[in-house]
Amino acid sequence: MDARIVVLSLIFALSPLIWIISLASRRTKKLPPGPIPLPIIGNLHLLGDQPHKSLAKLAKTHGPLMSLKLGTITTIVISSSVVAKEVLQKHDLAFCGRSVPDAVHAHNHSQLSVVWLPAVDSKWRSLRKIINSHIFSVSRLDASQEIRSKKVEDIIGYCKLMSQSGEAVDIGEAAFRTSLNLLSNIIFSRDLTDPFTDSAKEFKDVVWDILADSAKPNIVDVFPVLRKFDPQGLRRRMSNHLDNIFKIFRSLITERLDSKRSGNIHMDVLDELLALCKEAPEDIDITGIEHIFLDLFAAGTDTTSSTLEWAMAELLRNPHILNKAQTELAEVVGRGKQIKETDLPRLPYLQCIVKETFRIHPAVPLLIPHKVERDVELFGYIVPKGSQVLVNSWAIGRDETIWEDPLAFKPERFSGSQVDVKGQDFELIPFGAGRRICPGMSLALRTIPTVLGSLLNMFDWELEGGIEPEALDMAENFGITLQKALPLRAVPIPIASIIFAGSEMDVRGQDFELIPFGAGRRICPGMSLAMRTIPVVLGSLLNIRRCPCELSLLLFLLWVVFPLSLIWISSLASRRGKNLPPGPKPLPIIGNLHLLGQLPHKSLAKLAKVHGPVMSLKLGQVTAVVISSSAAAKEVLQKQDSDFSNRAVPDSLHAQDHVKYSVAWLPNASKWRITLRRIINFYVFSASQLDIWPTLWLIRQKNSKQLCGTSCRKPIQFHSHLPRQAAFTASLNTLSNIFFSEDLTHPSADSAKEFKTVMSDFSAEAGGPNLVDFFPVLRKFDPQGVRRRMTVHFRKVLDIFHALVSQRLENRKSGGTRMDVLDGLLALSEEDPEEIDINLIQRLFLDLLSAGTDTTSSTLEWAMAELLKNPRILQRVQAELAEVVGRGKPIEDSDVARLPYLQCVVKETLRLHPAVPLLLPRTVERDVELFGYSVPKGSLVLVNAWAIAIDKKLWEDPLLFKPERFAKSKLDVKGQDFELIPFGAGRRICPGMSLALRTIPLVLGSMVNVFDWKLEGGIAPEEFDMGEKFHVTMHKAEPLRAVPIAL
Repeated sequence: MDARIVVLSLIFALSPLIWIISLASRRTKKLPPGPIPLPIIGNLHLLGDQPHKSLAKLAKTHGPLMSLKLGTITTIVISSSVVAKEVLQKHDLAFCGRSVPDAVHAHNHSQLSVVWLPAVDSKWRSLRKIINSHIFSVSRLDASQEIRSKKVEDIIGYCKLMSQSGEAVDIGEAAFRTSLNLLSNIIFSRDLTDPFTDSAKEFKDVVWDILADSAKPNIVDVFPVLRKFDPQGLRRRMSNHLDNIFKIFRSLITERLDSKRSGNIHMDVLDELLALCKEAPEDIDITGIEHIFLDLFAAGTDTTSSTLEWAMAELLRNPHILNKAQTELAEVVGRGKQIKETDLPRLPYLQCIVKETFRIHPAVPLLIPHKVERDVELFGYIVPKGSQVLVNSWAIGRDETIWEDPLAFKPERFSGSQVDVKGQDFELIPFGAGRRICPGMSLALRTIPTVLGSLLNMFDWELEGGIEPEALDMAENFGITLQKALPLRAVPIPIASIIFAGSEMDVRGQDFELIPFGAGRRICPGMSLAMRTIPVVLGSLLNIRRCPCELSLLLFLLWVVFPLSLIWISSLASRRGKNLPPGPKPLPIIGNLHLLGQLPHKSLAKLAKVHGPVMSLKLGQVTAVVISSSAAAKEVLQKQDSDFSNRAVPDSLHAQDHVKYSVAWLPNASKWRITLRRIINFYVFSASQLDIWPTLWLIRQKNSKQLCGTSCRKPIQFHSHLPRQAAFTASLNTLSNIFFSEDLTHPSADSAKEFKTVMSDFSAEAGGPNLVDFFPVLRKFDPQGVRRRMTVHFRKVLDIFHALVSQRLENRKSGGTRMDVLDGLLALSEEDPEEIDINLIQRLFLDLLSAGTDTTSSTLEWAMAELLKNPRILQRVQAELAEVVGRGKPIEDSDVARLPYLQCVVKETLRLHPAVPLLLPRTVERDVELFGYSVPKGSLVLVNAWAIAIDKKLWEDPLLFKPERFAKSKLDVKGQDFELIPFGAGRRICPGMSLALRTIPLVLGSMVNVFDWKLEGGIAPEEFDMGEKFHVTMHKAEPLRAVPIAL
């Protein structure tokens, strides 16, 4: 039988006797008050997963000096500054022993560690003297200032690198690497991990493994009788970790000894300790040096990085404090500059922020556990020999009797206060106090404000994913150090002075990344005047703060508007050089942007009535040509399709290089686009494939039934933009079942909502207006942060696809097949990896899901809205369904062909409410002639499908919803009839059209056949709001909410 089972059996067999003896022993001594312990486990059940909080709560009942029984260990908990002072200062000698975790006994580390040796031990005094003299002395810290400055440069460089791609920085991870390399340079004069990437990560990983296993609760620490058996294997794992780190240290020491024999000197900590080892081998040897280094890296990395992460989290959660800190930095150091340690005394508010972070988020909330070697009397109570003593610095830092509003982050509380963290003020003891105070405190107090201040001064910051400050999760994860439960991820935004600092880039037409005045022989002639006057006048306006308002306005008009007008005149001259289509006159700088309004498709349709169906506008710097008639659309989309078939790509889609892999956005002539289009047409959306995908019609029918099943429980809200809504969910799951043979969300619950949320965020960001799309000169700066946020959304959705693909690959290895789109594409990838790979498959799914969900669900919403607004038409649809299918039944694919009026309703919805009213934007790669006009190379071309579909020349009563108009008409939506092109036409027609034309009538018909419907709140049909909200897809401004009535 396993020895561990025997021991555990004996413990439980003898547990009543052990408990009785324990109680008898407890009664003989006047222990501090505390909760009554349970048999065997004592008070372990009261600790929870946040012991510092649980103990603080218990202290409110039992007092600031409290005793507990943790397993067989008597534990004394200190929760007030008065008692802490008694323990850490007045009775320091009695309480200076250590309660050593079992894992730390690996490699006899506890016998060689300055952290864990008893303070009365001569070995501890010797080690402490060495550390204080050779590592953390003022002279040594001053000498290593340049090293710390270089490590601050490294983290700033990393943040700059991330800002260029718009990616978020994991603050804790970046700070951990910086702390690790800072120590390794002080000790070894080299980095031990890469500050920018995951390469050279062996040392970082082994340090992290040591910290992680040190933080895990170990049953041996509360039941020492089990020590011999190490039931959780923590000591064994720790022994392996220490083997790994000591091998690294030994290798570095051996290398240094060889270097010293060659006469090389580094003058770092390692050199000093090796010299000391030679001079006084009785004080320290090579093994002792290795154990010192282990202490330094274990204690000095995680604590620093967690404090930096909490400080940044509090600042991002409290923008007014962040602004105040940045203002102080700008005044003292200058905005955009890395701060130096010599700046710190002149930055009192920054230091207040650091103190407040230490108060509310101490890195080690219960400090390192103390132990008494003899019975000690404390405030009239007995602390028995061998007791573990925990000082709850977290509770003291939030004591309402000491701190006003203790849970609020208020750095101002330290302004003018003499309270400090250096162990003399027991209200604030994040580093402990007395002879066991943290020896690395001096280094931390130099490093943390320097790194924090530099990050704040060189970047603006925003939370990843557009999280609002008040929504930032500040939950804690208890370990040896107090971590954020969710890592802080924030996007660095470099300020202008950083972008151009040291750069020779100019605006004078030689650097084509920045050409606001143009370039070449047609460069703006007023550029020289503008470049002289704008900085002078802008500086004057900023400097003359008290000048009268009228004078400021006059200066602005004369010296700023005038040069910009010259640029505009130059633009007009260039415009006159080409026979552009007619259009409204542009204003300076913004062109015709002001004419677009909130509903651009309607504004452009109105302008077309004045300027014609082929019209040109200036949208910022971009020339746009708008097509508003079926004849012009046919010319562009059919006759001159090859000239007009390239895409004008929104800047946000350059995130993660998506534009290079996307069938929707790749240039027409691209080999990749041709390949991808063929793959989509053959493997996904061909008629034969739509028929043969296993149980595809069952998938669509299932989602239709799910939608109906959801409806019978509560009023249904059809709003395609909100992912929780049923139509969006049905569309999403239809596609996800075709692709992956599984639902990616649930229509009636919040389960699996991650994918819905990320797809919704993706669609919202992609469709939002972006200044860069009208002023490409701003592309490098991404002023609205759209590309940065889009990068986050791309990463999230691609991670989900990657997980699905990886899972399927594992399934295929086991012989499993699904015969869905994913299986088909993976088989193609294996047959011809040059044609398509895993990355391309994931991008393909992104295109298909982003294009196929929002459009389908918005069409369903508009169709239901029109039917509820027009009860006569709804009744006629229901009558047809009752006759063909039978009232109360969901319809099937095969029924749709026998439901002509339902198909007319769908066509009329696509006419009056095209999902993408301006279609996807196009561009031309060369000058093109169109109806006698010139469309210049690079122009944005918009086809106003909405305007064409309400053209009075083509449609009778075009603004009325009249499905009957299609009853005897051969007009269709498939791209041959240019009066009706909701899916586009030509080679860039929507590839998902066939699936949409099967799905929409199936879902719509099932919903109106299974239920009767009424508008929520008793709204009369004629009062129903049909307002629109423009986006990439056209939504209802007010979500449609309707009550289903079961038949």
